[in-house]
Amino acid sequence: MADMIAMRSLMNSSIPYSQKSKIADWIERATGSGRSAMMSARRYGHVAMSAATEAGHVVRQGGESILAGAAHGALASAGKLDVTIPLGKGKSVHGPVDLGIGFLATAASIPMAMHEGAAVVAPEFRNVGCAMLACGTSRKTEAYLNAKKAGGGTKAVAAHGDHESIVKEALGLFP
Repeated sequence: MADMIAMRSLMNSSIPYSQKSKIADWIERATGSGRSAMMSARRYGHVAMSAATEAGHVVRQGGESILAGAAHGALASAGKLDVTIPLGKGKSVHGPVDLGIGFLATAASIPMAMHEGAAVVAPEFRNVGCAMLACGTSRKTEAYLNAKKAGGGTKAVAAHGDHESIVKEALGLFP
């Protein structure tokens, strides 16, 4: 009976399974009783719960990636992946929408994680942001490499619609 009490206390502790197994072996040797079936049931129950939890995360994150990809495809088909925003006085800012959304969503997930109510949606913002960053980076890299292959050299960035002044400033950053 004492071995069962010891085994039950061991099972309900927060000790890692590898250490629980060693302690259970010691109890088994000290008392002469066989190992409790509770140990293996607890271990495999934990593994099954981890697998179920992971499957739920995969379904959720996969769905978010599909929605982000669909939104990216819709923006691409409408030709609205690059936008120019007028700032006044003849100046404007040109940028990729997909990379902007990706940056904003991932950046927003950080402070959201610190607030109890918003922490629930922080992973969704992070996942969608990362998917949009991947789509945008893929698109910009493909355009850059295609322009470079065509002999465009540094004009590859301008092929994306960026202003020449921005390209000159960017090239001036590299000695």
